[in-house]
Amino acid sequence: MRFRCYQATPSVAEEIARIARDAQLVPWGGLRVIAVGDFAQLPPISRSYDSKKPWAFLDPVWERTGFINCVLQEIHRSQHSDFLKVLNTVRLGEVDSEVRGFLIIAEV
Repeated sequence: MRFRCYQATPSVAEEIARIARDAQLVPWGGLRVIAVGDFAQLPPISRSYDSKKPWAFLDPVWERTGFINCVLQEIHRSQHSDFLKVLNTVRLGEVDSEVRGFLIIAEV
């Protein structure tokens, strides 16, 4: 059977790590795992329109792992305050009149 990475879930990856390290009693077989990303961004990509892949942080292994969150506060990519305000609003799933106005003005 051929393993396809895009089908893996955090639970599957964690189980593989425990088996490979022959350490069934500790999460990830005792490996140090760093999960990096902006978890307020778009949902995971699905190959079909009718199926939704779950967010990694909703997988049961996420809580069992005991990750320590580190929230980065300083933005380095842009110093454009209006853009950053709109970006943070959209990241929360909100589209207000300020966001709409910004997007209309920015339209090319």
